[in-house]
Amino acid sequence: MLSSAANTWVQKLFRFRGKSNTYIAKFRKFVTLPATFNGQHVQPQKIFGIPYNVIPLRWQSLALTGFTILNLIFMFADYDVFDTDSQSKTAMYRRYIADRTGIIATALCVPLFLFAGRNNILMYLSGWSFETFNVFHRWVGRWMMLQSAVHGIAYSFQYALAQGHAFYVQRIWHLHSIFAGTLATLIAGIMCILAFYPLRHHFYETFLILHIGLSIVFVYYVYIHCVAFGYAQYMYCMVAIWGFDRFVRILRILYAGLKINAKVTVYGDAVYLTVKPMLHMKPKPGQYAYIYLMKYKFWESHPFSVMQDKDGSYVFVTRAEKGMTKYLRDRVSKMENQEGTVSVWIEGWYGEEYPIKLYDTILLVGGGIGVTAVMHYALHLNKHLREGQHVIFLWVVRGQDNLKWAKDQVEELSRDGRIDIRIYARGCEKSNTEKVHQLSDSDSAELSSSDKEADHSSLSSGGSWSGVTMNYEDRPDLEEIIHTTIVEAPSSVAVVTCGPGSLADTCRHAVAANVEKGNGHVDYFEDAFSWA
Repeated sequence: MLSSAANTWVQKLFRFRGKSNTYIAKFRKFVTLPATFNGQHVQPQKIFGIPYNVIPLRWQSLALTGFTILNLIFMFADYDVFDTDSQSKTAMYRRYIADRTGIIATALCVPLFLFAGRNNILMYLSGWSFETFNVFHRWVGRWMMLQSAVHGIAYSFQYALAQGHAFYVQRIWHLHSIFAGTLATLIAGIMCILAFYPLRHHFYETFLILHIGLSIVFVYYVYIHCVAFGYAQYMYCMVAIWGFDRFVRILRILYAGLKINAKVTVYGDAVYLTVKPMLHMKPKPGQYAYIYLMKYKFWESHPFSVMQDKDGSYVFVTRAEKGMTKYLRDRVSKMENQEGTVSVWIEGWYGEEYPIKLYDTILLVGGGIGVTAVMHYALHLNKHLREGQHVIFLWVVRGQDNLKWAKDQVEELSRDGRIDIRIYARGCEKSNTEKVHQLSDSDSAELSSSDKEADHSSLSSGGSWSGVTMNYEDRPDLEEIIHTTIVEAPSSVAVVTCGPGSLADTCRHAVAANVEKGNGHVDYFEDAFSWA
């Protein structure tokens, strides 16, 4: 965490130009950048076509391996057992293991709740994303549950063998602190089962309600158990962390305002929310907010990336799938012109602005609705572009409706021609009067200035997006585009992606494969709300 914090602040404060050290580049290529294996991180792993788990990044897997080893060492190493008969030694081992695992499980409750919070101060210090802490939250929870289970089993054997099974059962039922500890362990096990990826992903809203409800019951019973045995300080710390996070969430909502009306427009499966600008809440590129819908389960919230409209309004776009987003689409679709107004709460802003403005070449890759995050960066860079800086905006999109809702932002971005804009719009229709310069993947990666000028003029003669390179037929070869961008860039390169799992994983793999080949420092930044 300390090394990550140092790297984050170096990125924020210094402009990279020179090529990375060979050994550092290799370390990043094989350790910090890639997925653990198969090149899949955002995409779930599958068995017989059924998704069953999301694998962490390689550096996260290594950190979790170290965490696992430490847990095993702390559970079983260095017991001071007296030199007595074997039966007494066995009993002493059981008691030592029971005590130690119980203490470890109690201590793990603190990072368990800290890593789950949206307002975790370690996110700002370390530079780790909420997704990273969510990965660690799950594994801390699993080990806390396992330590608790070993703690309970070891004590069960101890009492049952020493004083009989009947005495042990009586002790559980009549001693409230022991009964509370047993229930807390059982609840922790149920929560771990419910957090299994297929259940969590396909029934996320149900999972979240159950998870929060069971967490409250867990805290109650584990508090009773631990206070009785002299470990109240851990419980107070755990509850304080949880209470602080909820308190700050409420403050963020109040700061934004309790009466916010959002204009909602439906474009096919895309739900487009527009909120008038709040001067005290101006977001930075890359930040996001949680949206609460007042007339639909107001206690639930969903993360939305934000970008700005031409009049300065804040724009949130999501794809209607199920739950809140499906309800919102269905409701507004019945209104006149598929437009309406809904009351919302906004909890934000969360996330950090990536320091991409310090790089000389910036490749922004958006997929579908994920373009909102990279669009905000592009609009911001377009206003503050420095001499010699080259920005490429690449959007992979399907469906005519998506081109409609992004019309204002693309027009603003292309107005002065300072950014190289490439849109791959398979499945979309072009007008008969629009003369579009069709590109192959290799052509799109190697446009000459004369090609761009010709393309701009052809679009302006018949289409509405002057200065935009459109491709209605081909899929972009993202690996080739990233390779060409890195190799041909004169100095530092930043690649930023936000989109479907396949797009994000392809971009990450391509950057890792080419991180040594650039003429300057190469970095990869990813926005992927993949904790569900």
